[in-house]
Amino acid sequence: MKKFIITFAISCLIGLAIGIGAAVLITGKTINLAQVLLEVGIVVAGLIVSVFLHITLHEVGHLLCGLAGGYRFVSFRIGSLTFINQGGRTRVKRFSIAGTGGQCLMSPPTDVPLEKIPTRLYNAGGVLMNVALSAIAMVLFYALPKEQVIVRELLMAFALIGIMLALLNGIPMKMGGIANDGYNILKLSGDPQGTHDFGVLLLVNEQSQNGVRISEMPAEWFTENPNVNFTDPIQVNAELMRAARDIDSDRMQQAIQRLQPIAIDKKVIPLLANEARCALATAFYLNRQANLAAELLDKPLMDYIRAHASVMSDKQLLLAAKALLTDGNRPEAERIAAEMLRKKDEYLMQGDLVANLEFIRRLLALPEDADTTSTQPQTDINNQQ
Repeated sequence: MKKFIITFAISCLIGLAIGIGAAVLITGKTINLAQVLLEVGIVVAGLIVSVFLHITLHEVGHLLCGLAGGYRFVSFRIGSLTFINQGGRTRVKRFSIAGTGGQCLMSPPTDVPLEKIPTRLYNAGGVLMNVALSAIAMVLFYALPKEQVIVRELLMAFALIGIMLALLNGIPMKMGGIANDGYNILKLSGDPQGTHDFGVLLLVNEQSQNGVRISEMPAEWFTENPNVNFTDPIQVNAELMRAARDIDSDRMQQAIQRLQPIAIDKKVIPLLANEARCALATAFYLNRQANLAAELLDKPLMDYIRAHASVMSDKQLLLAAKALLTDGNRPEAERIAAEMLRKKDEYLMQGDLVANLEFIRRLLALPEDADTTSTQPQTDINNQQ
């Protein structure tokens, strides 16, 4: 999001500079440069603030529409700042996903089957919020007297940013490989398998956040899909969840067979392909096939792993396994394990952390009573779908 805002601001400045220069050359009139720069600065600042506001309020729209549709609040993220519901308490943590400026995750209603949960209102909430706020800004723009030049310019900037974000999120597309809201609405309409998978992804996120390992979650969530569509991020994500459950249940060979097609198929979006390669390398290491794991860990994937290691414990596990089994550097593996323990309360996905700490203990042959458990409370999942 920072890169987008910086690029956007620079583009605005360049465009305005070109426009002012052209106006001076065409009209031959002199201008009050200080006044022009002041107004330009105010407008550019207004555009930047509008981006932040609309991204934040877009996620608020998802939250409000989700609550209206019977969903439960799980997490709310702007940039890397994340507010989460953990064990009935709201906590603040750091988490980020490449290609996203924010995200509101909720848990679906439990009084309907997963394949029938409502998805349209929840997914449309952000776009509806952007459109509504832009409409209000335009009404105020026309209501104010023309003498209120700066205020009207700021309102117009706010409205234009809102319309731009509504179009970017509402027109079905993938941006940087990430499916937008319109794409999800379109793909989930009349698709029971996709709707089921969408609900499972939300439920797994909620339970892992509350300290439940994926191997302990209800088996009916992870029903097999024999015809995974690799162009569909939701279906691929669901298959990655099944693979994660295989790994956590010590079914390494099954996980490897599930992950290999995802890791090499060119139709899988880059983000999920990287996640599949990371999970596959981890399964190879845990299956004592370090040579096959090392073949996957090229420079681009290592850069991806290191970029996410501070917020994802599975990336720390992978780095520790590489240090121990490929590099022969046990002290580095022990350092990573110690760091994970020291920062264990900071990780968002506490269920994943519990499993990954156990795997590190096993790799390092630490005693059974080694402190590799999370202190976070677990929620009762017996009544979940």
